[in-house]
Amino acid sequence: MQRILTATVFLLTLGLAFGQPPVDYTLLCEIEVEGEVQTTVVGAASSVDGELHVALDEDYTPCEGTLSVEQDETLTVDIGLDEETGETTVSLETEGDDPVLSAVAQTLPEEAIAGMVGAQKNRAMAAEHRAEAQDKAEAARERGKGAPEEADEEGEEPLPEDLPETPDDEIEGPDAAIEHATEVSGGVGPDAKPEAPGEGRP
Repeated sequence: MQRILTATVFLLTLGLAFGQPPVDYTLLCEIEVEGEVQTTVVGAASSVDGELHVALDEDYTPCEGTLSVEQDETLTVDIGLDEETGETTVSLETEGDDPVLSAVAQTLPEEAIAGMVGAQKNRAMAAEHRAEAQDKAEAARERGKGAPEEADEEGEEPLPEDLPETPDDEIEGPDAAIEHATEVSGGVGPDAKPEAPGEGRP
């Protein structure tokens, strides 16, 4: 129980130290047995703001094969024991000019190391999902730039602005047309009757 509590306190302390997203490293020991490579997780590390935090399995023994990092095959791992102090130092070095990351490792139970490795995988998945969401949001913004700012209501078509205006006194219907023509020409309307024969004649 005390070991689990120690591991929990270590993880909480490590989490509070995160000033930016950590860079995770899973420490592996690869041993070739009868032509097959067997891989064992021996520890977990995280780089936060350039500072390395390392935890090793309390049952760790010097690797008889090759030490490596699961996330980055270009890193060279070195685990050294100081016999005077009893401290174990883990160093991560690249082939380039990058500075060597080094820290004194804490020893934790196997269950705690497995929990740290699981947390590393969860962080990697969360980062991948965030990147995908950002890509989708950016694509949506790009598509939105080509759309009109204001759309007409569905099913409603705008009326053309250059349609001729209809005058208020426009004549409608055949009877009205005849009446209008009569007024203009001075002739008779449809109900007019011819004068009686001889009426009005000398």
